[in-house]
Amino acid sequence: MNDVYVTMIGISGSGKTSFLSAVHQTMMNTNVSGYDKSGGKVSVHFASGGKASDVERLRRQLALDDILLAPGRFPEGTENTRWLDLTFCVNNESVCNVCFADYKGGAIGTSESAQLNLEDEEDEAVREVMLKRMRQSNVLLVMADAINLSMYDREHECRNKVGANRANAIFSVLGDPSGASGAGFSRENLCVLLLLTKTDSEVIPPEDKANNFFRLSQKALSMFSIVESACALNAEKRNWTFGVVPVSALGEGNVVTVPFDGQYRSEFISDLSKINIVPRNIDVVMIFSVCWSLRDIWRRNAVRIKTLSEEAAESAKNAKGFVLKRETLEKNRKRYEENLAEIARLKAENEKLIFFCDKLDEAFGERFAAGINCKIEPGSKPVIIGG
Repeated sequence: MNDVYVTMIGISGSGKTSFLSAVHQTMMNTNVSGYDKSGGKVSVHFASGGKASDVERLRRQLALDDILLAPGRFPEGTENTRWLDLTFCVNNESVCNVCFADYKGGAIGTSESAQLNLEDEEDEAVREVMLKRMRQSNVLLVMADAINLSMYDREHECRNKVGANRANAIFSVLGDPSGASGAGFSRENLCVLLLLTKTDSEVIPPEDKANNFFRLSQKALSMFSIVESACALNAEKRNWTFGVVPVSALGEGNVVTVPFDGQYRSEFISDLSKINIVPRNIDVVMIFSVCWSLRDIWRRNAVRIKTLSEEAAESAKNAKGFVLKRETLEKNRKRYEENLAEIARLKAENEKLIFFCDKLDEAFGERFAAGINCKIEPGSKPVIIGG
């Protein structure tokens, strides 16, 4: 089965590394469970993707022993690109490989810059790799700092502080459905989720937190307007989906927010014994992303099956000809048999895919609906949830 590629993008300090640590806490340390229509339990978790060192490498990179087991500090910002391969499991059965990419914030430039050209040659090289990976991705997670989003009212300043200028600049190029000069995304069926990070902060007003952060989600759409409009346009043309999801690596009551270097940052509460880490919507983001990607693989398989069936029919016809050379007839027979074998493989894979997708939808569909705001479905008008 094809791998699922998830790429996180955001400026430095937007919460990418903390999000990755929350993925570990939510879906690698434990199972996430729901129930299907028959009442059967559906458990989901991530396991090492066939490389035992991956999990340990992640723990080392994020200093997870300090962060999750004995909380006291947040992970350091990403200085190097992180690649992580994990296996997505349902009821302990391996379903697909999920490949994460976490790029350092400098790869998309500073918050004040709205242009795609960079002066730092090293960051420029990283950016080129990142843009190539983005074009290959099933899922793009765009990070937006909810504290800065809430605290800054002036549009230009807010766009800078949350990295909207950077994301908008990238999507103005990559979201072009014409794909002019090869710049646009080379794939259809893309899932883009705008994640409002650090929603556990106590400085975010209650009215911004109400109704699953609906008001703040609306403000995010205004700041990330090109990201949203590109996804809306491609929902019709290229089967993209889009949504805004408030997330927290820690959960309410574990942090205090203080001014820092012209912005705000979160610190753990002074009494570490009172910390109770309960990440918010991390499972929604990851399970929805994988489920979307599995349906994407199913759709592509269905198209491939149709193409192979047409080729098989043509090969079968040619294999019965009388005017063709024997060597040509044998080639057509062989091609026909190969096509049939590949069709059988793809059909079996699609049966497995749809089985798991249905189970995931049944078990977690309500959680998806409750956690995702301002959702745009492919081939439909935007669905503004909570308005």
